[in-house]
Amino acid sequence: MDMRNGSCATLLAIGLLSPLGCGAGVDGADGIGSVSEELTSASVAHMAPAGVVESQGNLYWTMNRTLFGFPVRYSNTVYRASKGSAPGQETALYTETSTSPFYFGSIAFGMANGVWYGYFVVDYSTQSVIKRVPLDGSGPAVTMNDLTGHVGAHTPLYADGSYLYFMDGTGIWAMLFAGTIANPIVQAANITTFTLAPSFVWYAVGKTISYAPKIGVSVSGGSYPPVLFPVSMLAYRPTSPAYVFWSDGTMVSELLRSTYWGSAGSGRMITSLDDDGTHVLWIDCTTGGNACAARVKTSTSGSPVSVSLPDYSRNIQADSYDSAQSRFFYTSYTDLMRVTYP
Repeated sequence: MDMRNGSCATLLAIGLLSPLGCGAGVDGADGIGSVSEELTSASVAHMAPAGVVESQGNLYWTMNRTLFGFPVRYSNTVYRASKGSAPGQETALYTETSTSPFYFGSIAFGMANGVWYGYFVVDYSTQSVIKRVPLDGSGPAVTMNDLTGHVGAHTPLYADGSYLYFMDGTGIWAMLFAGTIANPIVQAANITTFTLAPSFVWYAVGKTISYAPKIGVSVSGGSYPPVLFPVSMLAYRPTSPAYVFWSDGTMVSELLRSTYWGSAGSGRMITSLDDDGTHVLWIDCTTGGNACAARVKTSTSGSPVSVSLPDYSRNIQADSYDSAQSRFFYTSYTDLMRVTYP
């Protein structure tokens, strides 16, 4: 289904947009904004995660280390900590060590047979797999079955309460938490990113953003007219009406209303993007990874609230369970950090 004509009516029909959303939204001029002294930050852990996911009360993350010596060893770990933790209070759930290079990547969580598990991507030299480990630390990690060829080394990993979603070079896949057969959701090459909505998987190929139904959803998917630049990041806001934010690494826009929300500024690049239901959040740094800043914005007008961050900051993670919607987490070069804002 192409959304070039009659898109408003179609969105109303499938519940993605309310009547007030049709034609609403005005592009607003946006500046970088000054650094806010009202934002406070603290370290959760003295380590720089590769992937982070939040639950209602905890953070779970993967961490990669190189142990220099003879021979060189690679030791990677899955951790758990409460959102209010201080460094040293984290718990190691699983550690794997090898003399051959390998990498722990994205992480998600879900329940299978009454047990909560953390699911994480592991990239070996010959293949990438998904493993799972009990989140209470009661057992070892095991490799999920029937995933050969379906796991990209740096795939995003999402869970929606029933399925685990991931991608490779051929498309996007869904698998039950219990580890049965991986089912194709989207079959397309060159997908750059994807995110989840209640009924759809939103994904990007070049400049085109599309959506495909999840398993069991009877409404068909579709595509929007190409945006101005190739899409590298997506964030979905499950409000009514919904929002689909996208970025090419230099600016943030909203798809359903064709509105501009902000830019990284000259000589800067956006490293990550998220949304907490009220605010759209992103991190931008110089192209060399320095002078990073987090931006928090509630509307298209005006400048975002901003706070300076350490070099090489990335992986912004909104606290979507926070009723005050006033906290996010991110990864710096050395730490997993927590930021609170008014």
